[in-house]
Amino acid sequence: VSFLILLALFCFACFLNIAVATAVSREGKRRYFSKIIPVPAGTQLMAKLFMGLSVDMAAVLVTAVTVCALMPGLWMQVLLAAIATIPFAVLSCALALLLDVYFPRLNWRNETEAVKRNLNGVYAMFGTMALLGLLVAGFFGLLALGLHEILSILLILVLLILVDILLIKWLLGKASMVYLLQEKFA
Repeated sequence: VSFLILLALFCFACFLNIAVATAVSREGKRRYFSKIIPVPAGTQLMAKLFMGLSVDMAAVLVTAVTVCALMPGLWMQVLLAAIATIPFAVLSCALALLLDVYFPRLNWRNETEAVKRNLNGVYAMFGTMALLGLLVAGFFGLLALGLHEILSILLILVLLILVDILLIKWLLGKASMVYLLQEKFA
């Protein structure tokens, strides 16, 4: 039970990250620069994805260190829960980035406005919370079907990894073309 609580806590820490949900929008007036640098659009999107993941993992690390300091006997469960959070973090970051690729807010006066007045951040935060709720419901649904707790967790993690792979393929494929062809409209 403590593993599940830790896992939910670490996934909740990913909820706070809106950096990746505004990564494309923050380019705004400098959007032309992304088109002229000799790096493929897919590589640029992966850099944005990894930036978001680094923020998520920093939040998970701070939370894990705090939990270990308060309850040192749980260090192994903390470590396993932190590792199990990675597929969820990839999923939430990839979905937030896709949202900003397809619906960026490129017209702004300063970067603060690009972040604070961008609904993509709000949609990403609430979407991450809804996704976490869906995963919790799926876990209890699998338990109700008679699956063991560990098997249920592993099944959900495998499903998350498969969805992550599909989302990354989408980012490297169609989404990178949309990103490349996007124009800033005044």
